[in-house]
Amino acid sequence: MRWKLIFSILAVLVAVLGITMFVILSSYDFNDLKPKAVQAVKDATGRELTLAGDVKLDIGLTPALVVNDVSLQNAPWGSRAKMAKIKRLEVRVAILPLISGTIEIKRLVLVEPDILIETNKSGKSNLQFKTAGEGRLPEKKEHIEAQGKSQSLPLVFNSIRIEKGRLTYRDGLSDRVYDLTLDKATVVSGLDSPVELKLKGSYNNKACEITGAFGRLAELIDPDKPWSVKLKAKTAGSTLKVNGNVTNILNGTGLDITAHVKGKSVPEILKLFNVTDVPDVGPFEVSGRLTDSSGRLAITDLDLNVGPEKLATVSLTGSIEDLISFQGITFLAKAKGQSVPGVFEVFNITGIPDLGPFKVSGHVADHNGRWSITDLELEAGTKELTSIKLKGTVKDLTTIQGIDLDFSIKGNNAANLEPITGQTLPLEGPFSLSGHAFCPSEKVYKITDLKASVQKSRFEGTGTLNLEAKKPLLTVTLQSQVLNLRPILLGEPDKKTDSPAKIAQSASRGNKVFPETPLPMEGLNRINADIEIEAQQLLMPMFCLKDFAGRILLKNGHLTIRPLEFMMANGTFDGHFELEPTDKAPTIMTTFQIDGLDLGDMFEELGVKNILDGIFDIEVDLRGQGASVAQLMAGLNGKTTVIMKDGNMDERLLDLLGADLTSGLLKLLNPFKKKPEYTKINCFVVGLDIQEGLAQSTALLLDTNQVTVIGRGKANLKTEELDLSLKPSPKKGLGIKGLAKLSLSLGQLTKPLKLTGTFAKPSLTIDPTETILTLGKAIGGAALFGPVGIAAALAGGKLGDRDPCLAAIEAAKKDTK
Repeated sequence: MRWKLIFSILAVLVAVLGITMFVILSSYDFNDLKPKAVQAVKDATGRELTLAGDVKLDIGLTPALVVNDVSLQNAPWGSRAKMAKIKRLEVRVAILPLISGTIEIKRLVLVEPDILIETNKSGKSNLQFKTAGEGRLPEKKEHIEAQGKSQSLPLVFNSIRIEKGRLTYRDGLSDRVYDLTLDKATVVSGLDSPVELKLKGSYNNKACEITGAFGRLAELIDPDKPWSVKLKAKTAGSTLKVNGNVTNILNGTGLDITAHVKGKSVPEILKLFNVTDVPDVGPFEVSGRLTDSSGRLAITDLDLNVGPEKLATVSLTGSIEDLISFQGITFLAKAKGQSVPGVFEVFNITGIPDLGPFKVSGHVADHNGRWSITDLELEAGTKELTSIKLKGTVKDLTTIQGIDLDFSIKGNNAANLEPITGQTLPLEGPFSLSGHAFCPSEKVYKITDLKASVQKSRFEGTGTLNLEAKKPLLTVTLQSQVLNLRPILLGEPDKKTDSPAKIAQSASRGNKVFPETPLPMEGLNRINADIEIEAQQLLMPMFCLKDFAGRILLKNGHLTIRPLEFMMANGTFDGHFELEPTDKAPTIMTTFQIDGLDLGDMFEELGVKNILDGIFDIEVDLRGQGASVAQLMAGLNGKTTVIMKDGNMDERLLDLLGADLTSGLLKLLNPFKKKPEYTKINCFVVGLDIQEGLAQSTALLLDTNQVTVIGRGKANLKTEELDLSLKPSPKKGLGIKGLAKLSLSLGQLTKPLKLTGTFAKPSLTIDPTETILTLGKAIGGAALFGPVGIAAALAGGKLGDRDPCLAAIEAAKKDTK
């Protein structure tokens, strides 16, 4: 039983040794170590360490030193005197590892630590300490890494526990404060075992919880070995998961980490970093892989989803080559939603029309600060309102350059566009617009394959907007089968073709016919233009123009329309128009000629039959200057000739001229009939010479099957006053071969008439002065009917054999050649 004796002796020796050590350590005053500890910290940091409480020993298998009220001085410029304050500090050290030179702290406990890390206005941190070795040249990186490989970790923590702690970071540059409050935090590790982390507290007053598992501490100091990282954090309704490796954590390189964040609100997350006024776009989820293999912090496999289904959702998948400088960005973007204005309202942008549901996708990329989008596909709206589609590329989204887009806009009814345009449109029915838009060069935008239709209008063509010059240049070429301008010019939907009477009555009459509203000249100086239009049919309020061809040139406010050609009611129109701006007022010049216009065909094309027909020839050469139509007419100069032959007129058409004038004209045109019927017009000839707004007649003749009316007079275009004398000569009962005798008194039927009043309110009465009798020769009587023709007509004799129409036409054209 010798071995039992030996074991008993050893046990007694150990007990005696333990008791001896307990007696020695318990009797030792560890407060004597305070000055040495304070001095050591002073030498290492240049700051004062304060150990206000007694240093006590906690005896056990692993002795522990406990001290209360510990604090470390802050930088002189700091916001408070103490950088760190700890209510209670406990350090428990393993004995055996000390023999090999390794300090293994079995447990480190910090109770109510309060640590402040801050920077000043210059960006200097309070973690920059003044040390005794300050001023020495730094060791070479290779030497430091060699030491890290050859030496083991001299300090090892097995367990760290923090109770009711606080960590505050104050940014002196931005004056922002980030505050982390810990209810409880524990770190468990070993030299050859993984590190485990548990933390519960709040960050910037938002509850947070963090758990993690990391690689071994031995791998932490080896730059060639990856240190694993697995972390999960919850705060502000969001969850963060991190999984990966860091090869050289001391130098912050060798990063390969996958991160995943999911939450309910982006603004709530950003508030943690004092970023406010961020729109709340709803729930979000983002993941990606962080690496620095290329020497730059990059993110690949980026996948972001944000937004609620009921409003709009956005998804991004792609990569960022340089996360620090935010360059080398490429991603596929997709978005869809129920309301475009609803999305903009999130960003406090209002006034966006509601097109309905939308979806858009495209590849977005950053090329040296220039953002582009390729494979763009956009669909928005509904056919009930309007359906919009875009497809193509925009090479520079910032300057809107490099456009290459196909577009189309369709809808079932143009009248439904009021919510988008903000006003009622004079259009209705299905509409469509499509084409290809691109940029052939910088600041030049072009549209080809343009096709559009609305109501009766159909046209196609091309357009170019050139912004290279100081003043934009618009070039447009349009070809149309039918171009209907009636609803636009009349200001109401063209449900059906209106009668001429209704069209004429749609304009309310006032005291003046010529408006004094200033001409909109400002717009002519904003842009230059070259517009060519060809239309098989051009529908105007009272005309249907066929084979229309016109070219509009606008340069520095000078407007020219040349050529201006079309056919109307089997007649031809050939002319030009010119508007030239001057310092005083714009000058307008127009010359045109109409040949063979058939009024009957024109009204029939408008859906009105048997109201007025006849063949018209018109020549106009006018020039004027003024800032309004009234001013232009007041200073008008030029000549006009109007000739109509072989016509018929429904006398009900005179209802448009007013009751008083109608009664007079009915008696004038057909004095032998009691009921309104058709009047045959052999010819109607008007020649006018206009000087400074005063139009003088050079010929005035109306010849019907019942009566011949000759006249002379003037119209003041400035005052809009009429002064015309008319002399009717009834054909029945005047001794003309083949005609019956007159049943009424000759004197009554040959009384001269006077057309006076204004353009807006004309009046036809018997001329009591019989002025035209004394001016018979002057008004062209001799020229029309021979030397005694006018005298014979006025006296009730024969008219002679000469055709009055031919004579009147000759007189009208004489002064216009």
